[in-house]
Amino acid sequence: MTVTRAADTIEAQIDDVVARLAPVDLRTLVDDVEPLTRVDRKYVVPIGQLTALIAEIAGRTRVLEIDGRRDAGYRSVYLDTADLRCFRAAGQGRPRRFTVRTRRHLESGDCYLEVESVGPCGTTVKARAPHPDAGLSRLSDRGLELAQEALACSGIDHVDLRQLIPTLEVGYRRRTLWLTGRAGRPSSRATIDLGMCWHDLLQDNAAVRWPEFAIVATMSVSTPSPLDRALWGRGFRPTQLSEYGTGLACLRPYLSGEDRSFETRAASHSAK
Repeated sequence: MTVTRAADTIEAQIDDVVARLAPVDLRTLVDDVEPLTRVDRKYVVPIGQLTALIAEIAGRTRVLEIDGRRDAGYRSVYLDTADLRCFRAAGQGRPRRFTVRTRRHLESGDCYLEVESVGPCGTTVKARAPHPDAGLSRLSDRGLELAQEALACSGIDHVDLRQLIPTLEVGYRRRTLWLTGRAGRPSSRATIDLGMCWHDLLQDNAAVRWPEFAIVATMSVSTPSPLDRALWGRGFRPTQLSEYGTGLACLRPYLSGEDRSFETRAASHSAK
């Protein structure tokens, strides 16, 4: 059986477990006000581990359901300069760096521009607004304005955002979990991204796929979520992960400024 066919079989098993979870609607998630201080953690997990993980936390977990669906497809397009200024700045850990991408919801067709900038003190500024898909166009005038405002808040200047072009596309399907707290503890959220696929938009649409791994992200206050504890109990630890940096590092291993530690780490987990 090929890796892709085996992954499809395991994904069907994951969906069987998810189907047994109680649903939560989008309004409830939106109304569940996020704390001012939040800890985000990311993990690389072989998909064969997910069924047991979800089953372990099922008693306190609900799954986001929209129009009868419990998964959602996304297509993110990252924009960078022709010489990959954003990629290199992130890989070298520069004090002033930024990421610009559009994210399209495949089911609804809605698309948003998302800008994240990091200032000299490590403060992160995030901005989001509706915008055309970057796979079809560059930044609109409103998109340029939004990105410029976000960069200014982080003290990043002398950047000609009109030079940004679509460089990398990332596709995946996401399951969103809502984990209710105990004894007055706040709730937490988690996302599970499966079917990760990267396309290099500057090099003949070269692609790399990771059907055998999932990217699991948890979002909670400083107290670890039940899913964090379940992951730790199986030997998984949070990892610094950039979808953009990972994709380019896999597609262009000759690039400097970004190592391939994600690949190495994922490979080590595959034996678990």
